[in-house]
Amino acid sequence: AQRSKAVTWATRKNFRKEQEGEAMLRSSAALTGHRSTMLPASALEVERLKDANFQDVSDSVVQSARFHPNSQLLLTASLDKRLKIFQIDGKNNSKVQGVHFDDLPIQCAEFSADGSEVLVSGRRKFFYVYNLAGACVSKVQGILGNSDKFLGAMIPSPDSSMIASLGTCGNIALLSGKSKQWVGEVKMNCDVTCGVFGSDGLSLYTAGKSSLIYQWDLRMRRCVKKITDEGSLHISSLALSSANIMAVGSQTGVVNTYDVNTFSSLPMDDYAEIRPATRKAVMNLTTGISQLTFNSDGQMLLLASQAKK
Repeated sequence: AQRSKAVTWATRKNFRKEQEGEAMLRSSAALTGHRSTMLPASALEVERLKDANFQDVSDSVVQSARFHPNSQLLLTASLDKRLKIFQIDGKNNSKVQGVHFDDLPIQCAEFSADGSEVLVSGRRKFFYVYNLAGACVSKVQGILGNSDKFLGAMIPSPDSSMIASLGTCGNIALLSGKSKQWVGEVKMNCDVTCGVFGSDGLSLYTAGKSSLIYQWDLRMRRCVKKITDEGSLHISSLALSSANIMAVGSQTGVVNTYDVNTFSSLPMDDYAEIRPATRKAVMNLTTGISQLTFNSDGQMLLLASQAKK
């Protein structure tokens, strides 16, 4: 594996298990089967397992925790500048790889859609790309054409062809998934806080400090419509399921869900805004929603707030 001057490897505690995990990282094959069983609608049985990172707990607040597309590997990234990858079995949760970035307190880490790379960013003008198969790191020294002082969350498209980088003052930079360089930009009328790609990779939904969700056509680089989130003043999180159900979380703790397939049939007003009816509103939390995630088949939705345990 190649080494970067800005990177030092974490101590390997169990060489044999780590070798098995690294062999997994070199393969793009799915490691888990796909179940078609419908979950019961009324109640779910939940069992508490061992913490995913108990083998190597972070020294600072964990900012990102993401499952690999094959569902058996999990990354954690934190302000202690460390990215760690674990093989999750619910019992041992062995650490597979770990990397330390000397000059980047990590605020966002995301797997690419194909699971071959991890995009690592923070409040800096540069970001890192970690290649899982080669166990090597490359540094992208800023984005040509992007004037933001630092980069926000990095959102990869479903086909890995594009990356959306959430910036300041409503700017969303569009990067090539291959070269990691600027290919375009779109801009909202307010600060952007979250975004998610459409399932086709040709549309992007972004939202921020308003009640509006912007739908962008990435072929034309323009906003085609704005979706009003019912009762919201500040949208903090977005998620989209495989069945095209959108979850919208707000700073008040309310999560509304919408059927994206109905958006095209709704009339737009003079400001290109539509007002869809919510499928369901979830009001279990009373503090700002910081994380929304659907499971692989869209039957479950996880909602979390950093302000609550």
